Amino acid sequence: MFRMMHAMDAVFRHTALDETSFQDRKDLIRLRNEDKELLCALHIPLQAYETELINSFYDHLMSFDFAQELLADPQVRARLQSTQKTYFRRLTAGVYDLDYAKDRIRVGIAHERVGLTTQWYIGSYAVYLELTSHYIAKILTQSPELIEPSINALYKVALLDITLAFDAYMYASHESIQAARQEVSDKYDDQLKLQQTIDRIQKAFILNPSYDSALELLLNELIEFTNSDFGLIGDVLLDENHARYLKLRALTNIAWNEETRALYESNQANGLEFHNHHNLLGSVMTTGKPVISNSPNSDSRSGGVPEGHPVLNSYLGLPFYHNGNIVGMIGLANAKDGYSENTVERLSPILETLESLYEARKIRDQLTETLHENDELRQQNEMQIAILLQKSADAIGIINKDMVITECNDAAVKLYGASSRQDLIGLSPLKISSSNQPGSSSKKLAKQYISKALTEGYQRFEWLQNTVHGENTPTEVTLTPVIYHGEACIQVVWRDLTEIRAKENRIKQLAYFDELTGLANKNLFTDRVKHLLELSKRFNYTIAIVYLDLVNHEDVKETLGYIAGDALLYAVGRRIASTIRSADTLAHCVFNGDHKAFDIDHRAIDREFDSLARINGEVFALAAVVKSADAAAMMVSRLQDTLKAPFTIADAKVMVNTRTGIALYPQDAETFETLTRGAAIALDIAKEKLQSSYFFNVQLGEEIQRRSLIAKRIEYSLKFDPESFSIRIQPQVNTQTRQLTGAEILLRWNDGTLGSVPPGIFIPIAEERGLINEVTKLVIQLTCSALLSWKKQGYALFEDRGIRMAINISAKSIDNLLFIDEFIAEVKQLGLSPADFELELTETGIMHDPETAIEIIKKLKQENFVLAIDDFGMGHSSLSYLRNIEADILKIDMFYIRNMLNDSKNMAIVKTIISTAQIFGMKTLAEGVEDVETANALKVLGCDYAQGYFYSYPLTITEFEEKWIKHNHSSQSGLNN
Repeated sequence: MFRMMHAMDAVFRHTALDETSFQDRKDLIRLRNEDKELLCALHIPLQAYETELINSFYDHLMSFDFAQELLADPQVRARLQSTQKTYFRRLTAGVYDLDYAKDRIRVGIAHERVGLTTQWYIGSYAVYLELTSHYIAKILTQSPELIEPSINALYKVALLDITLAFDAYMYASHESIQAARQEVSDKYDDQLKLQQTIDRIQKAFILNPSYDSALELLLNELIEFTNSDFGLIGDVLLDENHARYLKLRALTNIAWNEETRALYESNQANGLEFHNHHNLLGSVMTTGKPVISNSPNSDSRSGGVPEGHPVLNSYLGLPFYHNGNIVGMIGLANAKDGYSENTVERLSPILETLESLYEARKIRDQLTETLHENDELRQQNEMQIAILLQKSADAIGIINKDMVITECNDAAVKLYGASSRQDLIGLSPLKISSSNQPGSSSKKLAKQYISKALTEGYQRFEWLQNTVHGENTPTEVTLTPVIYHGEACIQVVWRDLTEIRAKENRIKQLAYFDELTGLANKNLFTDRVKHLLELSKRFNYTIAIVYLDLVNHEDVKETLGYIAGDALLYAVGRRIASTIRSADTLAHCVFNGDHKAFDIDHRAIDREFDSLARINGEVFALAAVVKSADAAAMMVSRLQDTLKAPFTIADAKVMVNTRTGIALYPQDAETFETLTRGAAIALDIAKEKLQSSYFFNVQLGEEIQRRSLIAKRIEYSLKFDPESFSIRIQPQVNTQTRQLTGAEILLRWNDGTLGSVPPGIFIPIAEERGLINEVTKLVIQLTCSALLSWKKQGYALFEDRGIRMAINISAKSIDNLLFIDEFIAEVKQLGLSPADFELELTETGIMHDPETAIEIIKKLKQENFVLAIDDFGMGHSSLSYLRNIEADILKIDMFYIRNMLNDSKNMAIVKTIISTAQIFGMKTLAEGVEDVETANALKVLGCDYAQGYFYSYPLTITEFEEKWIKHNHSSQSGLNN
């Protein structure tokens, strides 16, 4: 209740809501006394509809998943319905004072806290207003002039209510943002506090000879940092039985009893030891892992506490390691809110610091054993520094208060190119620094860093040094205050960053430049051309994007090897670069129609451009500012002419054959992506048409996009919507008797997005995209399904009359032995006969790879399939291959049939094809017969079969069955006249 009251007060303060402002809010929505009177008049009558209203309201809500989960408990729903009924009454009670506002804000806060969204609020009011308006119309049937003003009054109260609820939501959102900000601030403060703790500990260790003093300082910091009551830090050692035990180094002074206190004080000098493993301390030593216990009394690992020891409410044990071995642990107890994995993670930097201190302490302890007590501090510090100077791979020196190097190691001599340590000792570091650092002079910055090191401790920064020979060296510098020969000095560590910077530059080189040719890669080309396009928009330049492909690069690799192939790419890149570059910037790398260089307006040049790139494989890309399409063509022609001269590769003369695709800004496209896609498309067409170069245009791009969309839809339909494909069947008849001898299966596609797509469009695209085998499989399945249906119905035309279903087999499929084997297997598995099928192979498909095609055709013949050669005479016909193919039928293309009566040449070709077929023992089938005169002429010429609109249009399966299968089954007649 207190939290709710606090939240309500906060909303009132946040919105400055009082009697005056609330009245202003009502005035803004024109909520007047007349409105209150209208609603008061409806208050009692509306109660008659309360149950119906509440039920309808919750029926609507329960149709949504979130409401079903929220209101799953019937008791909760009943309470809410009762509360809702009270609330609905208040809406028409006519009392809309500041107490009403407070109540609505309270409800809004409650709803926000349970997770109801503002969309829920709006939706709920929409349903309430819709239902209540209906009831108002019923109540005021006798006074229809009051219906509209009454409903308007209700809407005003609803709007008032919504604004109050939204105030609560906005406050909650504000509070969430503030909480998030506070969380980020707390985390930052937490990390800063931890780092400051580490800095103080490191400084204390460096300046104080006592390791235990540093640990006591650390323990106090940890207790404060974790809000604990007490704790300890100790070494984990091994006894004579190699069992671990704990020897304390730092312990909180807590009030034990006299006996325990005496034991602690008697062992304090040498360190209190704990050998018991059966408690929380021992769990850390035995497992070597952090131990968290927020209920020690019920924790099976707890062994209790000594008599007189304070009650243990929570415990955290943290091991720390050196060289992979546990060497110590921290124990903390009685944190206010207990401990968690997050506590362990937050303290991980402390554990890393302890590992470093442990190593340093080992060195100190070893030195202490050999030094006299009176000289311990001075000699210990100096020996530490001496060891560091001798053993460190980093360059180290000692600088006195006068900023003079008094000592250094051999690594420093090497870093600065000196002959010996004496060359550096006595010098100021400024003598071997650049005069200026980024943003300030070296002298000024050096004084600042030295002052900070002496007063605040450890400093780290980057610095540009010079060798004694004047060469620049980027270094990382750390400054640490030390006592050396009894004086306060600065220990300096210089770390050479040259190799790191070189690696960074190498990474940048790999990210933006082609490793083989040294030219820009696709990333850099993209970045720079996009910038050029921005300039072009401001200064109205025409930009040509050129893609250049080495057509015969693969041949070079196959004949001379991959190394020679790479050498050719490098040489081509160098020659193109030398051709287009008369200077380093793109401004001087372009040509106009007069073959002369011209400059981009110098105001537009604010960076260098590398207009040439190798974007992949053997494809180079060029961006150039040109005056016209003719200028672009001239530039490309000059480039290609330059590349015609032979290259000497692997002691051989190599000629290159190039193709280019060109797209222009702004004529063809206005973005980098569409321009480069246009250039790529143009390059593909140039290669396909064997042209040296090809210009992209908008119509071509649209056509490519449409073909790409059709390909995607074909693939989608094959996987998810095969019903969009259907077959049509066109009868094939005997020209002498006009009886049915077969039928050609024709595929139709009615896509849900594209609509009906002609086969002349989608079949070639399916072939291009490698989808034709899947399409053909679908045709085979549909055909087999129809055949099985007819045979089950008892139609014996196929066995008795040898009627066949003709299926077109693509050139892509005839070369695919696996596809053919799957087809044969499917036919046999379904119980159909290969003799039921006529496979139509195009002449051009066979001639694509005659040897492979002939082998597959022989296999099909052995299986007893009938084979027809489609479109004979349309390609490069070869009588020798025709003899080897041993097909059953030659199909005469409709191109010759439709005009043969009016074109003597076509008539001659038809006669020749028929004669040729008779010589090789084949039948002939004419396509495209559309009138009786052509049908009679073919009959006279001796053509065996025909198909076309004269006999029948392509039919659906049902239509074909009715008109041809059933008819021919019952009567042996042919054409249904």
